[in-house]
Amino acid sequence: MLDSRQNVIKECERIIKNNFYKQKKMREFYKEIGKYNIDASMVSNFSKILVGTKDNEDMRYQLDNYSDYFLFCFIEVSHRLNFTRKTEQDYFTVLEIDLFSKEKGKKTKENLFPLELEAVQIAQDQYIAKFSVKELMKLRNNKSVVYNANTQRTLTRYKVDGVDYYKITINKKSVNSIKNFLEKEIFIPNTITLNISEQAEIYYNNNRLIINEETSFDIIDGYHRFVAMGQCYDSDNSFDYPIELRIVQFSEKKAKQFIYQEDKKTKMSKTDSDSFNQYSVGNFIAGRINQNSDLLSGLIIKNGMLDSAILGETIDKFNEGNEYNNKIKFNLYKKFQKYLENCVIENILDIELKYNYNDIYKICYCFFKNKDVKTLHKLLSTDVLIVKGAYNSNNKRIEKAL
Repeated sequence: MLDSRQNVIKECERIIKNNFYKQKKMREFYKEIGKYNIDASMVSNFSKILVGTKDNEDMRYQLDNYSDYFLFCFIEVSHRLNFTRKTEQDYFTVLEIDLFSKEKGKKTKENLFPLELEAVQIAQDQYIAKFSVKELMKLRNNKSVVYNANTQRTLTRYKVDGVDYYKITINKKSVNSIKNFLEKEIFIPNTITLNISEQAEIYYNNNRLIINEETSFDIIDGYHRFVAMGQCYDSDNSFDYPIELRIVQFSEKKAKQFIYQEDKKTKMSKTDSDSFNQYSVGNFIAGRINQNSDLLSGLIIKNGMLDSAILGETIDKFNEGNEYNNKIKFNLYKKFQKYLENCVIENILDIELKYNYNDIYKICYCFFKNKDVKTLHKLLSTDVLIVKGAYNSNNKRIEKAL
């Protein structure tokens, strides 16, 4: 594409929102796009997703199953019907326009079946396969990856013309975090689970799984990873990454039990979970000081004098948006260690005490705002309301107190 896929979808949003309730125009649109072998129900569902939510970013996550060919046809027909001044030339390359133009009236799905995978059989109805993002995106673009509303953990209901529709509830922070790890090539591949119909013909022999006939895959675990991978691929079609694919052939009842079982895994608080992030600057600093400081060694641990998870998370909050190379990160650690050690020497911090979130926030504030240890001493004895997550408000309250 000449422009990003996200921008094409944004233009489609604008077109739909301006014309969705104009029945005569939409009937004409359905008729024209039908000539491209695109079913009206597909356009209708696409339109309902666009109109049925106020959260544009969340909405776009629901559109990953719509192929580039679909978007090309949507823009081409919209321009011809005067829905938009934009043309396919604004978004697609000459090669894509030539290819998609030849596809008009043809079957738009790529024939991916029989699908043959290198796999290990875990149980009679479960297989683990070696796969890749590019291969997964082929299934997505072929509209072969779907989701069953009856086998999803959390769904958001929305109404269009008094009719209820459902979409998967997306945790955008989770998607963005996974996407960031994928782009940095530090994501550790884990399992995405796709369920196929019990009636689908599959064969397994000599570590080869063959799905003989065309079927759809219901994604029952790993949807956020699937969305993040789609965003990476849509931004750069050369993007690829190894993944572990679990293929199961469950009934709806068993799929629900699988989701229930997965959901019962031991949960961690966000703070504790973040403390395991080996690429976190805060965790690096907290861990290094705990290991190497003559005065604080062994004290910056879980539930220690300075809780390592809370300290790491708070340091990261004060450095949000910054990218550090190893040299800068090491220098920051040395400076922070010296600051804490001076606080102990000056009797501002007591190694016999345990400091809470409020105290740790104030310590980080003074360090990153270049306040001396005497200012910290004053602040620790001042009653300032610190609210977790309210970074800007907390800083204003501290500044007012000082």
